[in-house]
Amino acid sequence: MTPARLKDIGDHLSDKGLITQHQLRTAREVHKNTSLDLADVIIDLGFVTPRSVVELRARLLNMKFIDLSRAVLDSDLLKRVPEALMKQHLLIPVERLHDGRVLFAVADPHRCQHVMGRIETGLGVKSVLGLAVRQDMEKLFRRLFGGG
Repeated sequence: MTPARLKDIGDHLSDKGLITQHQLRTAREVHKNTSLDLADVIIDLGFVTPRSVVELRARLLNMKFIDLSRAVLDSDLLKRVPEALMKQHLLIPVERLHDGRVLFAVADPHRCQHVMGRIETGLGVKSVLGLAVRQDMEKLFRRLFGGG
C-alpha cells in the first residue's frame, strides 16, 4: 500500500474550482521540467492570478490576506523598520491592531519568520503576519523607496 500523497497547492486550486483537472495535469507536466514552484507554473500558464494563489494560501495557513493596493500603511511603522530588512525578507509593516500588535504583510512567512523576533524587539511590540502578493509588495517597495 502506497502512502497517501499530501495535497499540494494545485490540488487545493482544483478543489476550489479555480483550475480544472486538465489544467492541473498540464501544470504538473510543465513543473517536472522546471525548478519553479507548482503555483508559479500555474500562474505562468495563465490558469490563475497570483492573487488567487495567495488568497488561497492565506486561507490554508489561517492567515489574513492583505491587498497592498488598498492598504493604508502606518508611516511611523515604516520609519522604524529598516528598508534593507523589509526588502531582504519581503515584509512590510501595515498597521497597528487594536490589541497593540503590528500587522506585517509578507510574501513568504517562512522566509521572514526568523527575523520577526528581532523586529518585535526593535518595535517593542508583538506582530502578526498576513500574506500579500509578492509582485504587489515589490511594486510598493519601488513606490516607497525608488529603484528597480
